[in-house]
Amino acid sequence: MSMPKRMKRDKEISFRAASREDIPFLCQLLSCLFEQEEEFAPNSSLQEKALTMIMDDSSIGHILVATNDDVPIAMISILYSLSTAFGGRVGMLEDMIVHPDFRARGIGSALLEFAARFAKEQQLKRLTLLTDMSNEKAHSFYLKNGFIASKMTPFRKII
Repeated sequence: MSMPKRMKRDKEISFRAASREDIPFLCQLLSCLFEQEEEFAPNSSLQEKALTMIMDDSSIGHILVATNDDVPIAMISILYSLSTAFGGRVGMLEDMIVHPDFRARGIGSALLEFAARFAKEQQLKRLTLLTDMSNEKAHSFYLKNGFIASKMTPFRKII
């Protein structure tokens, strides 16, 4: 399943929640993302498993896509948690990627805006995201789109 090579008109871009039929395209997008990240590597079977789990249980989260002729060309995941500081549900944005053939057209910013509206409809009180520390381009992009740098520092333990 190959990605479309060119958009004909901007009006062909639309935004929606992903469905199971989108999973092959989402795995392609995740491969693009994980090839450029320092901490992760593409693994279609693991990605397909997680995507299916999210889509099968909306209490876990949602995957949102930008589509061109109904084919996903960009995605972002919102995973849900509870915050005692905010007294309610919050979201963690993950897996933000625009296919390389569709970058620098405003699709990523529009997808983030759609995700923020979607999060508000889900009554989320905060959206948080992580980027590679060295990815200055991503930092600039998120700042431009209304995110602020946190004073919190992430730590991980793989178990």
